[in-house]
Amino acid sequence: ALFIPMAGLANVCKNIACIAASATRAAINQSFARHNNLADITAKCASQGIIASAVGTGLGCLLLATLGPSTTTLIPTFACLCSMQLYATHRGLSIICFRHFNAQRLALVLNHLWSSGDVMGPEAVGQQEPIMLAGPVPPAVNPRLDQLGLDGPAVQRLLCDARTGSRPYLIPTGAA
Repeated sequence: ALFIPMAGLANVCKNIACIAASATRAAINQSFARHNNLADITAKCASQGIIASAVGTGLGCLLLATLGPSTTTLIPTFACLCSMQLYATHRGLSIICFRHFNAQRLALVLNHLWSSGDVMGPEAVGQQEPIMLAGPVPPAVNPRLDQLGLDGPAVQRLLCDARTGSRPYLIPTGAA
């Protein structure tokens, strides 16, 4: 009697999760793209996602056949698998090297710069950036430095590697 409402609620929750995943996937794909190959990266990620989904469905069916329909075994198994998936997602996101700033990354880089005088590279920022419970810095994607009350050209000069002259970050400084 409750199958239709439960299936409808599950479908709504699934669609909300898909929208959130799509929104974050664009930034992740952009971080991998070099030399204007974003379309290639997106296609490869979609292919990998389809394969991973098919393998996961097959393994889920196999696990269900092995464990049986008992909720006393399925609920702890579900909780364990969800925890493993969240940990793997967290580790994966901390490994990705984002070259664009968000408010948290910018705060990490500038705090490190002002305390040590060194520019923290994108890899080090990825290891330290909080994924959840980001703290006092409000979330913002690609904030312009003028929106944060900072002088864009001055920060660009500070973040430029003095030895090589390279810039490890893409810095939106003002209105385009």
